[in-house]
Amino acid sequence: MSSILRHTLGALAGLLLTAALHAQGSLAPAAAPAPTQRTLEEIWNLAAQLEANNAALRAENFQQRRLLAQLVSTRLAWRIETVRRFSGDLFSGEAFAHTALAFAPGGQPVVAYQNVAAGAALELSRPAGDTWQPTSACSAQQVGRYTSLAIAPDGRPAIACYDSAEQDLIFTRQVGEFSWDWVRVDTAGDVGQHASLAFGPDGQPAIAYYDATNADLKLARFNGSQWQTETVAATGGVGSFARLTFFEGLPAIACHDATLSEFAFFRFDGSAWQREYIQSATAPVRGLSLALNRSGQATVVYSEMDGASLKLGTRSAAGSWSAASTGSGSGLAPSHAFGPDGQLAIAYRHYTTGALCYFRNGSGFQTVDANPANGFDYCSLAFRPDGFPAIAYYDKNAGSVKYAYRGIILAE
Repeated sequence: MSSILRHTLGALAGLLLTAALHAQGSLAPAAAPAPTQRTLEEIWNLAAQLEANNAALRAENFQQRRLLAQLVSTRLAWRIETVRRFSGDLFSGEAFAHTALAFAPGGQPVVAYQNVAAGAALELSRPAGDTWQPTSACSAQQVGRYTSLAIAPDGRPAIACYDSAEQDLIFTRQVGEFSWDWVRVDTAGDVGQHASLAFGPDGQPAIAYYDATNADLKLARFNGSQWQTETVAATGGVGSFARLTFFEGLPAIACHDATLSEFAFFRFDGSAWQREYIQSATAPVRGLSLALNRSGQATVVYSEMDGASLKLGTRSAAGSWSAASTGSGSGLAPSHAFGPDGQLAIAYRHYTTGALCYFRNGSGFQTVDANPANGFDYCSLAFRPDGFPAIAYYDKNAGSVKYAYRGIILAE
């Protein structure tokens, strides 16, 4: 019962009680006034108000039931939009690569990728009406491999990537509507593969990456005036599939160690880097994703060449890691995140069918895009501000960068 209805009924009951006391003569208080025509009018007015309120409540209830019926008649579905299309000869190789997805503060999706067909240029696209508007994010050529996209504290996108021509680590950030500033962060040898960008609590960017010349894992951080680089691990063969996050306010990196055939987690404790063992990885690795869950625990999802199943590794408060199958089935190139309800979600390429799939803990997996087999690469999963998932990926059969998002789609 609404508060308006309760107050109306209360007032009506009070007036009825007063009228009854008046009618009882000697039982009424000595100071009580005699019944008047105005008192009866008030009673009738309140009765009319009550009836109007009841009519409004009935109309509101009808509207709620209608909306509920409409929702029941709808289904949660995936919509797919083309971000960038290549119309040339696909047999010459892939047209795009290394897609990455993020959401601007206003909720607008932005997708970064390497435009291989245009000389391996780095581009970023965002919706503009019914289409997507691409813009160049770096004037250098042969950049964009291992694209890592993040939104800076000022709300503008920033990208770390690898320059395959000069073998340098590149950082670029948007400074105007169509203008970008970019810099070569590290040029000492062949550096910058497997770049992973994140912004620290101080609002400054940091990049984890692989030093192919020395086979080491490295980290670059901007201190407000210049970039500083350091070697995180120098065991040789460590650093591929590097993924950076800030764990308890300090940088932490998950990666693959090819020499020791394992996944490792490197955590800076404020004075030194500490190494933690995650899981053995004897087969060639086909993907690694790092994210913090709602409790702040570090988690990884990874895939090996056999694609038997995607594995989830979770770090305990004591620093030990446990690994288990995600239940998603076979998959490659995973990207995972946690929804508003805290449940694990994974986007990945199905190992046998090549379809783009989405798995949600407790809900199983579903096919998002089922183009011909082996057609999808470079998945990037993120949750929209409304709580629904979205995926950026490259459909190499269509020669297109695509954006898939899930929501309530009205039935035809």
